[in-house]
Amino acid sequence: MMESSKQIQKAGDGSHQLQMVNPTFNVGITEKRAREIFSEMNAIARQNYTQDAYELAMKRVGMFEELLMNKIEQVDGMLEAFRDPSFQFLLVEAQKRAAASDRESDFEMLTELLAHRVEKNSDRKTKASISKAVEIVDQIDDDALCGLTLVYAINSWATTSGNISHGLTIMNNLFSSLCYRELPSGFDWVYHLDILDAVRSSSIGTFKRFKEYYTAIFTGYTCVGIRRDSEAHAKALEILREAQLPFDLLVPHELNEGFMRLNVRDKESISDVELYTVHNMQVVGKRKVSIQEVDALNQVWDLYSTDAQLTENVKKAFMEKWDTYETLRLIRIWWESIPHSFTITPIGKALAHANAQRYNNGVPDIND
Repeated sequence: MMESSKQIQKAGDGSHQLQMVNPTFNVGITEKRAREIFSEMNAIARQNYTQDAYELAMKRVGMFEELLMNKIEQVDGMLEAFRDPSFQFLLVEAQKRAAASDRESDFEMLTELLAHRVEKNSDRKTKASISKAVEIVDQIDDDALCGLTLVYAINSWATTSGNISHGLTIMNNLFSSLCYRELPSGFDWVYHLDILDAVRSSSIGTFKRFKEYYTAIFTGYTCVGIRRDSEAHAKALEILREAQLPFDLLVPHELNEGFMRLNVRDKESISDVELYTVHNMQVVGKRKVSIQEVDALNQVWDLYSTDAQLTENVKKAFMEKWDTYETLRLIRIWWESIPHSFTITPIGKALAHANAQRYNNGVPDIND
C-alpha cells in the first residue's frame, strides 16, 4: 500500500527529479463500457442469423447479457477481461451458443464458464478446456449433465471435518444440492457425453464400490482406533502430555464403541489440526499445530489397532451410517449401478464444475 504523505523521491548527483502534477488515472473498463463491448461483439455473432431468427436470437442473447453483467461484481478482473481480445473472441462464441439454445440454464452455464475463464486467465490448459466447453453447452443433454456433475463431485470433493456425523452431513448436503433432477440410468448418457468429448467411456471395468472408495478417503473415520483404558491409550495420553497437547484431541469412536480416535478425516489431515486459546469461556485465538506437534499426533495415530476383523467391522458400520442419509444412500445405489467406468476429460470437468456452481456456490474453485 502506498502512503502519499510518505513518498520519498531520490536522485543521484546531477540528475533531475520529476514530479507528476494533478495526474489523471485510467480507471479501466466500466460496466457501461462492458455492455457496449458485449453489443459490439454481438454485432459479429449475429451475422450468422437470418432475419427470421433475429428477434428470438436477440431475446436469448439479452437474457445471457443480464446474467453476465450481474456476475461482473462477483468476479475479480471480470470487467478488465472485456478489453482482452481472447476473451472477446470467446464472448462471441458464447453469444452464438446462447442464441442457439432454448434453455435458460445454458445462459447460466455460459456465464459460469466465462467467469472461470477470467479466474484462470494464466492457465492455458484450463482456458482451452473452457473454450471447448462453451462450444457444446447447447448440445449436452440435461440428464447427462446432471450425471456428469455428480460423478465429478464424487471424484473431486470430500469434507475435511474430523467429526464423523458432521462430515457425513456436509457430504449429504453437497450431493443433495447437485441431485436436482432424476439421475440417469443405463449407459447411453455416457455415450452421449463421449460424443461431445466430455468423457472417455470404457466397455470394460467398473467404478470402485463406495465401501472401497470412501473408506479409503475417510481413513480417520474407518480406523479401528485405540481401545479405551488400554496400555496403548495410556501411551497416547503420555505422548499428548509431553507435547503439551489437549487430551480432547482424542475422541470416542462413533463407529467403534469402547475405542478412541483422533478427530481427523485421515492421517494427512493431522497437519491441519487447529488449537484454540480460550479465556473466560471465549475463544480468543487459534493456530495450526507445529511440526513437533504433528509428529506427536502421528505417533498417536501409529498406536491404532490394525486388527483385520475390527477393521472390517468399522468399515461395515461406516457404510451403514452412510446409508442413513437419504441422498448419500441414493447416490451410492446409483453409482454402483453404472455398468462401466469412464474418465472425465478436461472439457467435461469445466462443464461439470460450472454446473455445480449453479446449484452450490460453496464448492471450491476449479482445480482447487
